[in-house]
Formats: sequence, structure tokens, C-alpha cells
Amino acid sequence: MKIKKIAVMLMVTSFCYNLQAQKLPGLQQAGMRAPANIIIDGKAIEWGGFKALNTATDTYYTIANDDKKLYLVIHADQSTVANRAVIGGIRLLVQPNGSKSMQGAKGIKFPYFEKGSRVVFPVKKIGEVNTPAEGDSIMKVYNQRIASSVKWIYTKDIVGVDSVIAVYNDKGIQAAGAFDQTRGYTCEIAIDLDLLGISLADSKKFAYNITINPAGPNKFSMPPGISFRGMNSDGSIMSEAQSAPFISTMEKQNNVTYATTDFWGEYTLAK
Repeated sequence: MKIKKIAVMLMVTSFCYNLQAQKLPGLQQAGMRAPANIIIDGKAIEWGGFKALNTATDTYYTIANDDKKLYLVIHADQSTVANRAVIGGIRLLVQPNGSKSMQGAKGIKFPYFEKGSRVVFPVKKIGEVNTPAEGDSIMKVYNQRIASSVKWIYTKDIVGVDSVIAVYNDKGIQAAGAFDQTRGYTCEIAIDLDLLGISLADSKKFAYNITINPAGPNKFSMPPGISFRGMNSDGSIMSEAQSAPFISTMEKQNNVTYATTDFWGEYTLAK
């Protein structure tokens, strides 16, 4: 009975995302008040859907606010994007003056890994289909890895806050991420408005930037110019010409897996 329920849940989730994708804009069109019952736990249940599907990053997202905080919930349903978002991090920056400039923008990157402490999440293969039980098991393993490995948040230009802070902190910054049964990844972020230099009393638009696997501290990427030589059936090492097709394919896959993608938008706080 439990397996049947999970199967139905996965089918409904997939249907809802497909339905949303057909009608969502690439950028959120208006400000919105955040749900009253938000829990920053990496689950989008209380949000009731997303406001945009951004094609530059291949992610669904919603930005919202209440009287004290700005919120971002973002979801990657493609395994490659989800993996990049977890390992390379998601960065939310706010530019209070409204310009689409990184200079002086404030925000955070989550998660942030210390050197040598990255955790790997295998990418779902094309055409791979997991049973509901398998999906549930994979989700639990992945989320256990997050719980044991994700300890830090990186901050940028936030006055009075260290550049690296603990996930559990008293600075007015919250972030959490989690996988679902389909290996999609959801990240939720909440930041006090005053830390970002914006206020509900000010109705001016501000600009925001969302980046997956951003450049900067601890960027997750592969070095260019992969050097590899395969083996022939007789045990001899392949020539450069023989290895070239394989190397080309691997470099293309790496470019997708480890790419940095981002977009700018504008937002006015909802009162």
C-alpha cells in the first residue's frame, strides 16, 4: 500500500511540474507575500507551486517576502542541474540600488563546503527509471549525506556578518536543501531584509541575481584540457587520434555537469 501511495505521489508531482512548465514565465512577474507557515527545510510543500521556470538555469523558483525577511525557494528537477546546485552551491545576491551589477551586491551562497569535504551525488542516467521504493531509498541516502556534510553558508558584503557562517546561526540567515524521490533538489533561503539593505518602507525595485555553481570561493568545476589515453584490445595505449572522440564527449559532458549559469531579475517587496 505504501509503495502505491508513493507511486501516485510521484506521478502527481511529475504531472504538476509538467503542467507548470507549460505556463510559467522565465522570470517572476510580481512580488508576493510569503506563506505564514514557512519552514526552511528544503521542501516546497507550503509554497503551493512556483512562480517562474528560468530556462537559463533550468530551475523553478519563487521569491517572496514578509515584514522581516526575503525568501527564495528554488527547485531543479533535472539530475545534472540538481547535482551542480548542491555541490557547487546556489547564490542569491540582492542589489539594493536596482542595477544589475555584482559590485556592492549582498547575499549568500549555499551550501559552502570546506576544502576536501565535498560530497558526491551520482547523476541520474538518461532513461533511468527507479521504482518508488528505489526513489525513496535514494532520497534518504542523499539527504543523509547533506545532513552530515553541509555545515556552512558563504556570505557576501553583509555588514556585521562573517564571510563564512554555520548553517545554524543567529545572524538572521537561514538555508536548507533536500532531494525528493525523483532526485530533484529544492533549496530554501531566508535572509533578514535589513541585512540586504532593503526595507518594507521603501517601495523601490531592487535587482537580484541567482547563480548555480557560482565563480568565487570553492567553485565546483573540472579543469580544462582533460588528458586521457585509453587502451586498445591488444593492451597498447591508444593514440591521440584514437582517444580524441572519447575525450571530446567527456569534455562536453563536463561542460554541462560543471557549468555556471545565472540570471538577473527585479523585485518589489509586497506589503
